[in-house]
Amino acid sequence: MLFRSQEFYDLNNTKINFSKAILICNRDPQNNIKSLPIIPHPYTFNIERNSFSLTPLKKSDSFRFLGVWFSLSLSQTFVKKQVTQEYKQFAIKLRHKRLTFDQLRYLHNLVLLPKVEFRLKAAMLSEQDCKSIMAPFKRVFKHALRLNISIPNTFIHLTLFMDLTNLYHRHLSNNVVKLTNCINTDTSSQLHRTLLHRLNSIKNSLNIPFSPLYLVDFSSFTNLPIFRLDPLFRLLVYSFKIGFHFAQPNQFPFDRNNH
Repeated sequence: MLFRSQEFYDLNNTKINFSKAILICNRDPQNNIKSLPIIPHPYTFNIERNSFSLTPLKKSDSFRFLGVWFSLSLSQTFVKKQVTQEYKQFAIKLRHKRLTFDQLRYLHNLVLLPKVEFRLKAAMLSEQDCKSIMAPFKRVFKHALRLNISIPNTFIHLTLFMDLTNLYHRHLSNNVVKLTNCINTDTSSQLHRTLLHRLNSIKNSLNIPFSPLYLVDFSSFTNLPIFRLDPLFRLLVYSFKIGFHFAQPNQFPFDRNNH
């Protein structure tokens, strides 16, 4: 791959600044059989007319790909801190502005929320996480409306009243739509096969004989590490809590025995 890339760069007379490149891997580059060491060691790449060394990122480090942040440890902590900071900074900027509630609602629903949604593309936060993240802006919003801070949040989220978009509801619905689209893709597509692989991985982790899409009780699994680390499994759990199912017992979108 590196040789082909170098040919492309040579053809277009371009150069790559390798000092800004990062190496992402979950195995030891020196020996693919071994796991990535806790403290990774530099690895030297040798290609025609060029040689450079890169040190793999630690599993606990986060990295950005196409504007979305990931972590090999599957931790959501970094992304959660990012969106929390987004809400805090937004609330601080608007705290002393003389804005109507219509203006505040517009700024939240159409300016802040889309940015936060993009950062959460590879995450699945809990409802409590989203409540904590939104808290600074809700205080500003209630203060602008001269509402008591203890008034139920349901009041400001209802469409018939203030219509302030609920972060958790939007976050959950976005992930539900994405998973539904993946399930409904052509069974021969790479996306569909990747989804089957992910579901099979969850099935093996839970030690169940069928796809997690058919689970009707998740209570036995919410204390397992997979619930904390796997956003797809968390999505299945949170969707089930609101009565949403991705598969019905008599309408199997997947082979129950094989997936």
